[in-house]
Amino acid sequence: MQTAMLGHHPVDLVKIRHFVAVAQLASFARAAEQLHISQPALSRSIQSLERTYSVRLLDRDRSGVALTSAGRLLLPKALDLLANAESLGLEIEAIARGVVGTLSFGIGGGASGTLVPEVLAELLPTFPKLQVSVTVGSYETLANRLAAAADEFFLSRAANWSPQDASEVEVIGRGSPALFVRPGHPLIAEEPVPLRALADYRLLATTEWNAMIDALPHRRERDLMRARVVLDELSVMVAVTHRSDLVMVSSSVPESGGLVPLRVKGNFLATPLLKLEAGIFTLPNRSLSPAATAAVELLRSRADLFMQPVSDRIDAPQ
Repeated sequence: MQTAMLGHHPVDLVKIRHFVAVAQLASFARAAEQLHISQPALSRSIQSLERTYSVRLLDRDRSGVALTSAGRLLLPKALDLLANAESLGLEIEAIARGVVGTLSFGIGGGASGTLVPEVLAELLPTFPKLQVSVTVGSYETLANRLAAAADEFFLSRAANWSPQDASEVEVIGRGSPALFVRPGHPLIAEEPVPLRALADYRLLATTEWNAMIDALPHRRERDLMRARVVLDELSVMVAVTHRSDLVMVSSSVPESGGLVPLRVKGNFLATPLLKLEAGIFTLPNRSLSPAATAAVELLRSRADLFMQPVSDRIDAPQ
């Protein structure tokens, strides 16, 4: 039964629709035919509506049906109510399909320049009325936004997660870092480059990279591989590297900027401590909106586009 609340009585939208049909057609017979119900059933529906509110809405005699003064007052309001109910129904259906609404999610800076354009390019045509908000930030920032329900999910390094976190994580991609330089960089002539040669150049990486480096057991490795320039947005990192002699460290594949992968000797960058796992973080027992579900599926399908396997980029041990 379709009802809405009005005062102390629930308003039965079916009975209101029956009243409108009889009032507009001035005939129980024609209204019953239009509504695809029997005339006795329609008559009982109108009588029930009148009894509920102790008001007579229609006068009936052998000449036909006429609105009472109360019926004339009710008819325009009833038409508005039915129109609003139909509009609400369409709105609910649109929300259920994700056609309208808001999608908010977060992403770590290292992957944002590669993945955000990819995801939005496919998502927006599918959800043309969707409002989208993307936050690029550190794990702490994104985790706080997720806990506050400001975002539906975020993408970050899976190793950041701990059992004390409010979120749960699904690993969607694995890879290891690689080095990138501008075309014509002096180190290209030395390929494959020994790690010690990096001491003459400053490394550019994300905050998370330095956190991994600080966990390395040997001080020499920590001093050599710590980034001296820290940025958390891939597109900015690419632009800076292209205009300098910095060596960029990234697990994401820069698709613009004309950077060149730098081959290095040995397998230091393939050490398990430097391997990266990208994860989708969500709140447990929270349903994602249709748009968020579609965005997560796009991220899963494109994980391999921004995290190349180690063997594609690093020489075997010498």
